[in-house]
Amino acid sequence: MSLLTVTDLKKYFPTYNQKIFRTEGAPVKAVDGLSLSLNAGETLGLVGESGCGKSTAGRTILKLLEPTGGKSSSRVATSRTRTARSCGSCGARCRWCSRIRTAR
Repeated sequence: MSLLTVTDLKKYFPTYNQKIFRTEGAPVKAVDGLSLSLNAGETLGLVGESGCGKSTAGRTILKLLEPTGGKSSSRVATSRTRTARSCGSCGARCRWCSRIRTAR
């Protein structure tokens, strides 16, 4: 059973030419075509050079950034689905609870 499935994930950021008129240029392809599956009991390591899109891929998978294309589905709570009530076992000291409190 797959806990995390990512299919053809893409995240592009727009660029703009601001010499005279603000026109949209070619997008920066931070993540382009990432697919993976993570099953229960497995560990995933995302490795690459500096600036290759590792953090952007993680943020897009966690739905902190909206993907340009593809899809990501999980059977675990992400930062958008977790609440202080469902994450209260830490006594509100963990990063998840502090992020939820500061986002309100």
